[in-house]
This record gives sequence, C-alpha cells and structure tokens, in this order.
Amino acid sequence: MRAFTEKNAVINLQTYLRAQRSVDPTFPSVPIDGIYGDQTRFALTEFQRRNGLAVSGVADRETWELLYREYLEIEELNSLPGPIIFFPSHPKDHIIKLGDVSFLVATLQYMINEISLIHNNLPTLEISGEYDEATKKAVAAFQEQSRLTANGATDRKTWNAIARIFNLSSHYIEQN
Repeated sequence: MRAFTEKNAVINLQTYLRAQRSVDPTFPSVPIDGIYGDQTRFALTEFQRRNGLAVSGVADRETWELLYREYLEIEELNSLPGPIIFFPSHPKDHIIKLGDVSFLVATLQYMINEISLIHNNLPTLEISGEYDEATKKAVAAFQEQSRLTANGATDRKTWNAIARIFNLSSHYIEQN
C-alpha cells in the first residue's frame, strides 16, 4: 500500500482539477506533478470562484468534497458503458441450438435483427426466445458470411462474432 504523502494529495488535487477541463475547455490547464505551484493555485481558485465557494486557494473540506464529486461525475460521463455478458462461461463448450428456449435466444434474435438493418442479406427474426428454424437459418447465414462453420448452432465463437458485429452495427446506426 502506498503511504499517504502531501505530494500524493497534490497529485489527486491536480487530477481532479484537470478533469474540469474535459467538460469546460476554458478551465485553466493544470500540470500533474505533485507540486502546488501557481498553475494549481490558480485553477483551484478558479474552481472555487465558479462554484460559489470561498476563494482561498486552499482545498478546504467543502472545496475538496465538491471537486471530488464532480471528478467522479466526469469520470462516469467519460467512461465506456459496462459490458453485459449473456453467453454462459460454463460449460466452455456451451451451444445454443434448435429447440432451446431462453432469454439468451431472444437476445441472439435481437442482435441478428439489429445486424440485419445494415446487412440486408440476413433475415429479420421474430423475437420469441425460441431457437426455431428461422433462427437456425439466420445463424447459419451469418456463420457462412463470417467464414465460420455454418451449422446454424450458436457456440461461443459464433456468439462473439455476432456480438462484435452487433456492437459495430449499433454504433453505425446511432451515427446515421
């Protein structure tokens, strides 16, 4: 565990202040060097001024707590969305196939439908949650296009390929 030092505290302060610039380009630039110099002092007083706090150039408790809360909010805004993992990790050779009925199948059908908006050589499926003949044919068509074994069953490799294209397609659809 790293020992707490004044330099660590200044680095944290500078990091939190620098984050302000990512949401407001007019906010003063701050080096992250652990030295409480003129640039850090100026940025801190500017933060205090903009937030209606007592302008002292000192990171008192009220300033620190607000700065840290805003830093966490900025980090959340700038972070990537968390992944949702649907495909089972066990057993390693899990396969979704004809006759299966589950939320996992409905998710697969939804992803194929989204992909089909861009790749119109894939059919649109009824999202029933049942791995029916139409789902098997759509998966086989996707597998063939992706140079996977075109057996119509969804193993981890097929799922990952569909998920990868789904993520790219969803981003494309949002942009257009």
